[in-house]
Amino acid sequence: MCNITDTLTRIAFDASWKEAVPEADNLNNSKDLSELFHRLNNELGIILSHAELLEAKCDQDKQRSRAAQVVAAALDAMGTARQIRAHVNELTLAK
Repeated sequence: MCNITDTLTRIAFDASWKEAVPEADNLNNSKDLSELFHRLNNELGIILSHAELLEAKCDQDKQRSRAAQVVAAALDAMGTARQIRAHVNELTLAK
């Protein structure tokens, strides 16, 4: 079974990371990474707000349950983004 949180996180992180860091030793550009994490959190916030709106407006339990799964996945992805950001900051400081 596909884990929505892992999938959303992987897609968002892969796209952002490849754009921000084409080479692994490019971690010193923390301003760009900070901007990417800010954008990622904004995008996840948009997903979260839309999912919460869908959840509130759904008449059927099955649809409400699916919307709730997206809400939970967006919250988990936001937490994962924070963890990745902290890890990248540790790597940047270690250099």
